[in-house]
Amino acid sequence: MFKLSNDGYSMTFANGYTVSVRWHKCYHYVTDRTLDSDTDAIAAMATDSVDAEVAVIHDATTRFLETPFNESDTVIGWQSPDQVHQIMAWTRELPHE
Repeated sequence: MFKLSNDGYSMTFANGYTVSVRWHKCYHYVTDRTLDSDTDAIAAMATDSVDAEVAVIHDATTRFLETPFNESDTVIGWQSPDQVHQIMAWTRELPHE
């Protein structure tokens, strides 16, 4: 399943895990977005970003998972498209729970 939101998208795999990919709002871990960023500048970046914030969620529990891609937080910041793809591939291979 694909789900579009106002600040990114998510993909849910058959195994019951979702990968959340976010980049638009200033509170995400992405390049050139800070809480004091100019609102107009943030709006202009709504559709484009060099990186994204990613989280893996277990749908049955709505729990954010720890992954091998980040040791300090369940949210993984500043991920390139290739890194997002690696996280998705890893998530897709998780066993059904």
